[in-house]
Amino acid sequence: MKDLTSLGERSIIETLLVPRYGNQDDFGDDCCVIPLNKTKCLVATIDPCPKPMSWILGYNDYYYFGWLLATINLSDIAAMGAQPLGLLTSYIMENETSVENFKRLLDGMDAACNQAGTTVLGGNLKEAKFFSCEASAFGIGNPNKLIRRKGAKVGDAIVVIGDLGFFWSGVLYSKNKLQLSKIESDKILMNVLTPRAKIKEGIIISKDCLLSSGMDNSDGLYPSFKELATQNSVDFMIDFSQVNWDPTVLKISKKLKIDPIRFGLGWGDWQLVGTVPTEKLIKLTETMATVGTTVNIVGKVESGTGSVHLSHLGRKGIMTPFDSERFSHNSWFTIGIDSYIKDLLEKSLFV
Repeated sequence: MKDLTSLGERSIIETLLVPRYGNQDDFGDDCCVIPLNKTKCLVATIDPCPKPMSWILGYNDYYYFGWLLATINLSDIAAMGAQPLGLLTSYIMENETSVENFKRLLDGMDAACNQAGTTVLGGNLKEAKFFSCEASAFGIGNPNKLIRRKGAKVGDAIVVIGDLGFFWSGVLYSKNKLQLSKIESDKILMNVLTPRAKIKEGIIISKDCLLSSGMDNSDGLYPSFKELATQNSVDFMIDFSQVNWDPTVLKISKKLKIDPIRFGLGWGDWQLVGTVPTEKLIKLTETMATVGTTVNIVGKVESGTGSVHLSHLGRKGIMTPFDSERFSHNSWFTIGIDSYIKDLLEKSLFV
């Protein structure tokens, strides 16, 4: 009897889920969409929280579990451009869990919700022989202005909205015990400890219809590029030469002798990734600046069939699938985080 690893996440979706649910208009987007009237709809998502990188690095505080759980779910709401209404939580706790640790879990969840302008509405609490937490997030949006994964056109610019390379440079800063100032350390560890869903950014983008297609970067830039290219039957031509890397990211890059592009390719920074008509680029950049968010232009949409191409340091070709596909040998849940990091830092950038 075959198991799920014989398929991998993408084949599971295409062969098992699309035949059942693929006729729904919003299938494949970051949230399901429930129409309320002509100008309002409810968007909803559900996700569990894996062990945070902060814990893997030794920051063993349940606060970071709670914060990441909120961010994972709110990021899907942000990716659709909706205003969050609240979250429902499900906590499965061991009997031996201390009251203080449970309070820290709640503190992290509440703090992440507060900075996003939302709250926990209710949920479930149950005892078991293991710890697990998941949540459902709900938002309200305009069905005619939601950010969808489909809509990219040939000639559109490809953009990454938000910090680029902070998460993995922060991870490697911590793992290698590098020396930085307190200000630099706090900045570079922000996305490792308390990453922020791009709620304000998504609402602005949706209101002004600034992206032709988009999604959140939850699994890494390559999977995001590949998903959008495939959904729109186009090719993505990626080039990081226009990126203004943060000085602290570059400092860590130089200390470790690692090309900063590799910090940017992994998951963890929770950006919005999308395509934008060139005539809207200036407005996108200016409006994102009003909320303190950087827009990085990383490529262009060209005609094609769903491939991701890379131009870097004078070389061009098909980008290596820097992926962590669930239910596959590439998933870091299967190969372990150290193997994923090794691939991210050492594997050729080109197929």
